[in-house]
Formats: sequence, structure tokens, C-alpha cells
Amino acid sequence: MKKTAGIIAEYNPIHRGHQYHIQQTRLLTQADYIIVAMSGDYVQRGTPAVFDKYHRTRMALLSGADLVVELPVCYATASAEYFALGGIWTLDSLGIVTDLCFGSESGDLASLLALAKLLSHEPEDYQTLLRACLKKGVSFPVARREALLSYINTYPDLPKSQWNKLLESPNNILGIEYLKALNRLHSSIHPHTVLRDGACYHETQLPDSSIFTSASALRRALADSAPFKQLAPYLPSDCRTYFQQILASGELLWTDDFSLLLHMRLIQENADSLTCYVDVTPELANRIENRKTEYRSFSQFTELLKTKELTHTRIQRALLHILLGITELSFPPYIRLLGVRKESRELLSLIQKHSSVPVCAGTGRALRDLPASSYGLIRQQLYPSELYQSVLSHKINAPYVPEHSRPLIVL
Repeated sequence: MKKTAGIIAEYNPIHRGHQYHIQQTRLLTQADYIIVAMSGDYVQRGTPAVFDKYHRTRMALLSGADLVVELPVCYATASAEYFALGGIWTLDSLGIVTDLCFGSESGDLASLLALAKLLSHEPEDYQTLLRACLKKGVSFPVARREALLSYINTYPDLPKSQWNKLLESPNNILGIEYLKALNRLHSSIHPHTVLRDGACYHETQLPDSSIFTSASALRRALADSAPFKQLAPYLPSDCRTYFQQILASGELLWTDDFSLLLHMRLIQENADSLTCYVDVTPELANRIENRKTEYRSFSQFTELLKTKELTHTRIQRALLHILLGITELSFPPYIRLLGVRKESRELLSLIQKHSSVPVCAGTGRALRDLPASSYGLIRQQLYPSELYQSVLSHKINAPYVPEHSRPLIVL
């Protein structure tokens, strides 16, 4: 079997750092093909993607990916642990992915593996430290970092240099979760990491001295209506014309484009019913219920609900899960194929032969071919994208195109 590397990504939106990652993955793994498991129309921050999954699939293929499949929505919008689990499950289920390559701020796979091993087993001493940190009223990510650092100081088999820096970096943390997921699923996929180059993950300003920026900075520039010529240097060259066409058509969505829909959902719920949604604790449900009358917009309500213990992103995810009706994390009965390069179509037959779950190029086929008992899970995948496309078509005054009518993208 040919060597196939997997990447888990959002591309929200794609930039030259993502293209560099694809190129380095091919060099590092010597892969014949690269498959990307990409978030669909919603991303891990708990927001809609700025461009829909079809535009982002096309740009991923233009930037060097051979095939793109969709990360199940309940995992695409989950915390790092479950985002990683959904991504690894998707790649592993295809049956042909031999290697995984993820970006990290450290580039130190050995240290990430050591931490992943520790967190996979979670010794009692570590759990005790974690509970103590959580009692201080800090958020879970902060509590986990403090507990890990305290535990590492008494753990003789782990090197102790620069652990704090490693545990503060978001791509390192996500990398650890990928490694945990590989272990949890008993996957034979071999991991690699590429040192992240250029702007910090959270950087919100386009850099003056580098061609590499962050997706956050690009989104900020898009939100500020920056001229295309200001964005172009940070985009893969083969994507620039297509990116410019999307901007000209106005096909961008932001969190507050969903404000009215979220408000409608919240009006229909109460403190008890809200707790059935993923990431909504009883405390958060009561806070939502008590402050409903102060709702003005999605983003405003997120800020209103934020506390020391509940981060902005955690609340945003919870509100998005309410909006999309996500009540559980479960693997779907099929994997959605979004796009493929013409010269890489051999992958389709390889996946058909080796995948452990059905892989469908369209949702119409999934509805036809899968048993009726799967329809509920299929609808859970379809509804969020249909909602996204409904909001987008209304915003740009264009005809609504349902999911089952979307063809496979072939470049």
C-alpha cells in the first residue's frame, strides 16, 4: 500500500503557514498522498467558519492536499481532547492513513509523547493535584497546566526543562491530544510533528516581517474589511484568485450572523433542558436562564456569561451546541468525502477497499445506502450545514443549495 499522511485542520481561513505544513508533511513522511480531515462549517472555537467547507476544501486542494474529508461536527466544535479524538477516528477509519503530521510550537515529539503517556493514564497523584487546582476557581486548562507542572516536579522519568512553556502553547496541547487519541484508539498511525514557523497562534495582527501569519490575524483583517492586496502576501499563491472571488461575492459568515437563530433557541429552553447539550453544565444553564433578558447578540451574550472559571471559548462552544442541537459526542455512521485532486483519484478506490465505515461523496447517497437506524445520526450531521447555508444564502441573496445536491469537488 502506498504511504498516506493525514493532517487534521480547520483552514479558517487557509494561509501560507498551512501550505508550509502540507509541504513539510510530504517531505517528513515521504508520503505519496496527503489526506486532510477538515472541520466543516463550524470550528473548535465555537463559531461558524468564515468561509464554508466547500470553499475551504477547494483551497486545501489548491494548496497541495490530495483529498479532503469532513471532521464530524460534534467533534469539530468540541474541546481539544475530543476535537483530536474525532480527527484521529476519521483518519484511522479510512484504513489507508499510515502517518499523522501536526504542527507544534516545540517541534519536540519525544516530550509531547511523554506528556501524552502521562495524561492517558492520569495517575491518582496527578488527579489529586488537578482537583486541588480546580477548587481554586481557575479554568480547566489553567488547572491542568498547574497540576501537570506540580506532578512533573516529582516524576523522575520526565525531563523538567521548559515544561511550562510547552504546556502554555495551544498547538503543543493539541498535539498531546492527538497522541492521546492515537493511543486510545489503538491506532497504528505513526505520528510526526512540524515546528510551527511565524506568527503565534493567538496573534491578531498581520506581521510586517514574515510571510507567515495566524488564521486569527487573517480573520481580524477580514472583519476589518482589509483590502485584498493587504491579505494576498499571506495566502498560498494558487488560492489568491479564488480567495479574492469569495471576498467579492461577500460569502463570509461571522458569529453574529447567527444571533437571531440562537436567541430563538434560547427562548425555547429552560435551565433543566439546557443541560442536555454538550458542554452546558447546570451552573452555566442557570446563568443562561437568569440572563436571557439581557441577550442582544451571540458575541455580546458570550461576553456577558464569561466568568473566571468559564472561558470565552468554552461558553461560545456551549452556545453553539445549543444552536446546533448537539446533545452527545458520537461517531457518525459514515465519513463525508468533500474533495479530491484528479491525479489522486486512486485514493477513492483504496478507501473504498480498506475503510472500516462507509465513505460517501454526497449525503444523498448516505441516506440511500445506510440503514434506517442511522438516519438520526445522519440528520445530526446534515442540519448544521443546512443551517449555515441557509444563513449564507439569505445574507448574500442567493438561492439555497441543500446538502444532498452538493457534488464532490474534483480539481
